Amino acid sequence: MLPMKLKVFRWLAVQDRLQTGLSLKKIKWKGCHKCRLCRVPEDVNHIFFGCVVARFVWISFKEALGWEKFPTSLQELLEYWLPLGVSNYSFRLFLSVIIFWVLWKCRNKMVIEGVFLAQPTKIIYKILSAFQRWRVLLKEADRHRMDEQRKMVESWLSSFEAVRGVPDDGPWL
Repeated sequence: MLPMKLKVFRWLAVQDRLQTGLSLKKIKWKGCHKCRLCRVPEDVNHIFFGCVVARFVWISFKEALGWEKFPTSLQELLEYWLPLGVSNYSFRLFLSVIIFWVLWKCRNKMVIEGVFLAQPTKIIYKILSAFQRWRVLLKEADRHRMDEQRKMVESWLSSFEAVRGVPDDGPWL
């Protein structure tokens, strides 16, 4: 269901093997081990759940899709949000890995290239684009579910941007 690079990425994340600030610091990396946005030590949980960008993403999906709650740590994701045997396990796994992948790529753009998102909603659009790109890997029923949920998120984004007002230039932070 997932492309091989996302399977490997998921495995690295779950095994805490991604090159976060803290993991690099352990091997005597000279760079800063703190999140570029939050200025707190950067680990997998911070990147995917604790960072202001990650929290915005999860809260946006919660609001757009009417979720009761969203995962706040990798442990919570695995134990409560993605327990084996849940009826829509493959769909939830797909959704969470795509969100992680886009958060990771945006984090790397900030850390490695110094490129920050112009607006917080841009990351949601990147996630929706990744959903669209990889939706062909889903089963037919999950494709329909993904399409419905993508439309709900797009509608929520339109409302959010209309209320908030989206500036045309400059970083959001």
